[in-house]
Amino acid sequence: MQVVIAGAGGFIGSEVVARALAVGLQVFALVRDQTSARWDEEALREGRLVTLPLGADPEIWVNGFGLEPAALWILAAGLTRGRDPQVLHQAHGALTQDLLAAAESLEAERVVLLSCL
Repeated sequence: MQVVIAGAGGFIGSEVVARALAVGLQVFALVRDQTSARWDEEALREGRLVTLPLGADPEIWVNGFGLEPAALWILAAGLTRGRDPQVLHQAHGALTQDLLAAAESLEAERVVLLSCL
């Protein structure tokens, strides 16, 4: 089974990625910065972990990376430190709306929203 984890490089998301891999799920990790996260190199080589650019067209995830339309989505993206109000709105409001729309367009079976707020 596949799972999409938005915010996969963050405090909460990185732990969710580790658990998902441990139980045998194929993880599609959506991250803002693919270079800053620490990834399970073996899982990357084996294709059990695939990093995806956050903000890309969802069809690219399907056609370019093999994401199946009916995957489980876990939204753990967000910011925990004080920032400009517009940046916080983007991370917690607009980004969540965009991810929910992408999950719906790809016929996600289930969406789970995790938040540290």
